Amino acid sequence: MGNIIKRKADRKPQGNTPARPVRTGDINGIADTQSRVQIRNVMAAAALFLCSGAANAIMLDFEEFNPASGSLINFAPVMNTQGFTWTTQSREQLYVTDNGQRNVPNTGSNTLLLNGSGNGRNQSSVTLARSGGEAFNLDSLLALEGRNTTTGFFQFSAVSINVVGNLVAGGSLATSIVLDLFAQENNVLDAQSVSFADWTGLSSVVFTGIGGPQNGYSFALDDVAVSIGNRATAISTPATAALFGLGLAAAGLMRRRKI
Repeated sequence: MGNIIKRKADRKPQGNTPARPVRTGDINGIADTQSRVQIRNVMAAAALFLCSGAANAIMLDFEEFNPASGSLINFAPVMNTQGFTWTTQSREQLYVTDNGQRNVPNTGSNTLLLNGSGNGRNQSSVTLARSGGEAFNLDSLLALEGRNTTTGFFQFSAVSINVVGNLVAGGSLATSIVLDLFAQENNVLDAQSVSFADWTGLSSVVFTGIGGPQNGYSFALDDVAVSIGNRATAISTPATAALFGLGLAAAGLMRRRKI
């Protein structure tokens, strides 16, 4: 058994050596301990203040669904997951597929696949919104083609995904994800990571697959990162002033300890 080394604070005085008295000044002892507690409380309040304004992050990864290996589950026209709703247009199919489905690119886990069904268009869309209609933020996602190039039917895949974010306050944001058309059953390289800066205060987001010469428009999504509340990427001016005040309070307590 190894030797147990006691900390200095744990060692008992030996012989006639008196125990160290507790001072009553502001530098050590009880008053010093009280100051430390006060400083700790101030810093804890500052941390709580910061966290109260941070966004609540949610990862829509579709792992709560359990399709059999190599199969798909069709949820069209509406699928609910983690307080969010995905809604498709008429005659379109909304699948959750596992990574054993060889016709569809994968990320090594479940993905959400939008697939048309004879609707005569060269584009297809799905809408994401909170189930209660509240505001949310879109942070990032993984985008994939709707078909693998190695197993045929690649003509049914979209070549890009148009993304439109509708704002609660009115107006909208828009961008386009150009797919790299690499879909070879490689769960590391098949997916494209896309980030969305300043996509906040959204009422809904519409994803539309745009087809190429073959009019294919199927696409897949995974790890759709959304959040609720204010993003913690920046601190507003009132928050900065409040934190400055907390800092002054902590500095004042520190100064009292040194007097």
